[in-house]
Amino acid sequence: MTDNRYGVTGHKYGTGKYGPSDLTTLLYGLVVDWNDDAKYPEIFTSSLNNEAFSRMTAFSTKRGRAEFIRDSDQGGFAPYLTGQAKITLTNQDDRYNPLNIASPLYPNCAPGKFARFFVKLGSTGTEQDLFVGQIEDIELVGWGDDRRAIIT
Repeated sequence: MTDNRYGVTGHKYGTGKYGPSDLTTLLYGLVVDWNDDAKYPEIFTSSLNNEAFSRMTAFSTKRGRAEFIRDSDQGGFAPYLTGQAKITLTNQDDRYNPLNIASPLYPNCAPGKFARFFVKLGSTGTEQDLFVGQIEDIELVGWGDDRRAIIT
């Protein structure tokens, strides 16, 4: 009998059983169409275009539809609901404050902008979208060196 549990008998993450071994070049990207030109900036040519680069501290996603079929008393199929992503970014320079006229994003830092959050395997260049949608809210939290922006 072979033991195929995670981490046992050479079947650790990164080997043939669990995926590619070159995980050192896994890159996250968050690009936002701040100026509404319907174009996303080239993400990895400059860290200035990647909002996640050295700023992202947390992210979470919530699926839009929890179930496919409704309960028997309601009958039919469940409607599609929108999913949601929350991305927490450091904001010591007040970049994401819509009232900060010194921000490079001023006056475009506002809800309604299109955003794309994805992961890229650097060795192959393969990209996979984790979440694509419109910014619903930019919440500023914290004070001083602990300032953060939570983009929903």
